[in-house]
Amino acid sequence: EGNLYSLDASSGGKIWSYPAQSVSAASVAVANGTVYTSGLGTVIIALSTSNGTKKWDLAQDGQGMRGIVPVGRVVYLGSSGGDVYALHGGSGKVIWTFAANGEVASSIAFADGVVYAGTLGQSIYAVNASSGRQVWAYQAGGQIASGIAVANGIVYAAGSDKNLYALSTSGGKVIWKFPTSDQVQSGIAVANGRVYAGDSS
Repeated sequence: EGNLYSLDASSGGKIWSYPAQSVSAASVAVANGTVYTSGLGTVIIALSTSNGTKKWDLAQDGQGMRGIVPVGRVVYLGSSGGDVYALHGGSGKVIWTFAANGEVASSIAFADGVVYAGTLGQSIYAVNASSGRQVWAYQAGGQIASGIAVANGIVYAAGSDKNLYALSTSGGKVIWKFPTSDQVQSGIAVANGRVYAGDSS
């Protein structure tokens, strides 16, 4: 058992808590008066930011994974069942589902109407955010299970093959690969013309 907490940012006082299974590895995102998180037995849970009451959930057979990204009234996320979801943020209604080639264990990134996700099947996917159709896919040399970032027309992702990949958003072509000392397990940040990532060595 675990809990999701809402705390006052100034005082640290508890406003509310919600009991949820295995939220320790889950993503948490907030948009439009709703906090979204995941846990065992559900892909996503939507709670009211004001009092923590449950608005809706989407029940599936696996653990909801990292990568909850609200964009406007739509929420994008990946699941351990190997799917990328687009959900209506207010109701939880499934807008579309994209079947990937393995567990979606990376973070999810959104840019210019495209959703990006990586899988334990060693693939990086670009999916049209409106239709859920594949734009392109790239087969990496290892599992993609950490952060994904998009900036200036480039997708950055790290594989278990100890490579950091930079791919073109326009077609998934490799721009460069950087060999790291060990597998990158951190998120990836891009700022001022530089890429930041940390490996486990």
